[in-house]
Formats: sequence, structure tokens, C-alpha cells
Amino acid sequence: MMPTTHFSQYLPAVCAGLGLFLAGGANLLLLRRGLGVKVIATVLALGAATALAASLDYPGIVPDMLRIVAVGLVPLLFMGSRRFVVATSTFLHTVHSPAVRYGLVTVAGIGIAIGSVILFDRADKKSTEDSMAEMLIYGEASPSVPVDSTRARAATDRGTTVVLKEPSVIREDARIASGEERFLASAHLTDQVIRKGQGGDQSNCHGWVFADGKFRLSPDDVQLILDDNGYRAVFKPRPGDVIVYRTNGTITHSGVVRYVTEGQPVLVEGKWGALGIFLHPVDKSAYGTDYSYYRSSRPGHLLAGLQKTTTPGEAYSMQGE
Repeated sequence: MMPTTHFSQYLPAVCAGLGLFLAGGANLLLLRRGLGVKVIATVLALGAATALAASLDYPGIVPDMLRIVAVGLVPLLFMGSRRFVVATSTFLHTVHSPAVRYGLVTVAGIGIAIGSVILFDRADKKSTEDSMAEMLIYGEASPSVPVDSTRARAATDRGTTVVLKEPSVIREDARIASGEERFLASAHLTDQVIRKGQGGDQSNCHGWVFADGKFRLSPDDVQLILDDNGYRAVFKPRPGDVIVYRTNGTITHSGVVRYVTEGQPVLVEGKWGALGIFLHPVDKSAYGTDYSYYRSSRPGHLLAGLQKTTTPGEAYSMQGE
């Protein structure tokens, strides 16, 4: 009969303890006997405990019990080895030297520091990937199609054509807003951002920065725009600078720096996919913490060939630039 009480989760440890007790007791009684006799006694003792565990018909109890027994027996086997005892004694004698002890502390400190950076990097990447996955669930834009060139054209300052895109289907604002609320709640960002404008399928983040929020741009075009339009990477941002986020080296998001205050997080603004336009601390978004700032001497960020229209919200953006 399978045990059903709360105590059942401790049964592997109980059986392992019984096995170690029997094995240890048998070896004490046979202390002056040969190694072969002791091995047989130990195997019989552990076999009895294993048989008891198996008779309880509890899922996983036998392998769990054997793992606990191994943790108890393996150190004893090593301590029974003369080579192990000698090596341990030599090591303890060596680390008794202050130079060796402090050297080990130094190496351990370096290892802990480097390990912490690696673990943080992995955790940050996982967090970004999880946020991006949620964005795809709640805020993924509808499919894009190229804009008819007779309607609108765009190019870099060097004359390279940039393909403008638009949604093939426009979804209802209410549907996008509902997805936005769910995403912010699931990503724990509701209290970290200020909503500056509503979401919509017409533009994505790159189009919001470089195409006046009227069209979509491919993330593959962002680096081309940065190169052709004279942007240079800067380490100390100013309001109006472009910020570009990357994930594993791939551009995932563009925005604009709005506020830079000494001792405070940099505040940036941008459109999150099909979701709304948000003002937020630079490290509080769906796009992680791998970002770079870019600055250009050109007026604004609008691509050549596009005519800017000014609305109250965009007037704010122009003031920040």
C-alpha cells in the first residue's frame, strides 16, 4: 500500500538511515575480520534496507534512498584509503602557510566575481528572452507589406533606399490595449513606465523613431540608417540621442533619450512593437540591458523623403530632440 501521509516524503531518508545503521553496526561487530567479510556484511545490510524500501511501493523511493546512501558511504571509502589520507594531510599542511591561505582567498575572490558576472549575464539574457516571448504573445504586430512607392519613399542621407512597410491588417485598438495591459502586468512593468501614446499596428519602434510613426521599418535597416546618416556611438547620452537595444547582437528595439539627470536613471521613450509609446528608465523595458546610444549632427531622425507632421505628442518629441 502506498503511504499517503506527509511523513512519506521522508521515507527515502529513513530507509537510507536504516541501511547505513545496519552497515555501520555490522562492520563494528566484524571489526577484526577480513575485508571480504566486511564487504559481504555491508552489501547484505544495504540489501535489507533496499528491500524494505521497495516493499513500501512508493514511487522513486529506491533510487532516492540509494543516492542518500552513496553520499554517506563514498566519503568513508575515501577515508579508508591511505593515499587519500596522506594527500589530505599534505594539503592541510600546505594551506597552514599564510601565503597559501591568502592566495586561495584571492583566487576565490576573482572566481566569485567572474562567476557572478557570468551568472548575471545569463540571468539578464533569460529575462530579456522571456520578456520578448511575452511581447510576441501580447503585442506581436500583424504581418507587414511594402508600401507602394508612389505613396511614399524613404532614403538615407547617402541616398540608399529604405523599404517602408505597413500592416496588411489593422487590428482594433481595444484588442491591442488589452494585450498591452496583460503584458505589462506579466512582466512586472506596470509601475515602471509612463504611457505617452496609444498602441497600434501602423508603426513599430524603428518606424516611430525614423519614419515619424507613420510606417514600419525592418530592424535590419537600423544599422544602415545609423551608418548612412552620420550617427556615432556615445557613452554619455543627451536628450535627443537615439538608443538601440540588442539581444545576442541582433537589433531588437529603437527609442529616443528624453531626460538625463545626474545620479538618476536615463529616461527614454519609444514604441513597444504594436503596443503603446512609453517613457521609462533605460533598464526597465521588454528589451533587456544591452543598449547603445547614438548621436548625429543632423536635425532630427526622420529619413529623407518623408514629411514630418506635428501633433501635440510629436511636438513633445521634437522638443526633446
